Amino acid sequence: MAFDHHHRPVIVYATFPRGGDHKYFYARFDGHRWVSHFMTFGGPTISPGTIEQQYSGGLALDHRNPSTVYLSRKVAGWFQVERWTTDNGGSSWHHRTVVRTPGQDDVRPVVPRGRDGGPIKLLWLHGDYISYTRYRTSVEFLAR
Repeated sequence: MAFDHHHRPVIVYATFPRGGDHKYFYARFDGHRWVSHFMTFGGPTISPGTIEQQYSGGLALDHRNPSTVYLSRKVAGWFQVERWTTDNGGSSWHHRTVVRTPGQDDVRPVVPRGRDGGPIKLLWLHGDYISYTRYRTSVEFLAR
């Protein structure tokens, strides 16, 4: 959750209609009601073969600019981190890949918060994530 330049809340969230069909959404409060927009499919769980079917690649707002969302979704067999931007409240999007590591997953992006934003723009997990007790990941980052 973040606040836009009018100090109204903006959120991103995932839904799970089926285990292999995670969906990402962007919603903002326009002063009267919540307006929600479908962004993209996130892919399946990041923990296949476990009971953790609601473990998505993840998505996070940039709190300095909540028109920017970082998300992880499965593309061509691997989870990659992408940067999505909107200039019309979420009705349409432009996106680009931030990091893709064929052979390993890049999941759970986080935008660090602080008074001045700090030197790190984005964090994410890189590697093999089997379950919350079985993983071989490292924390990677993108500098400003």
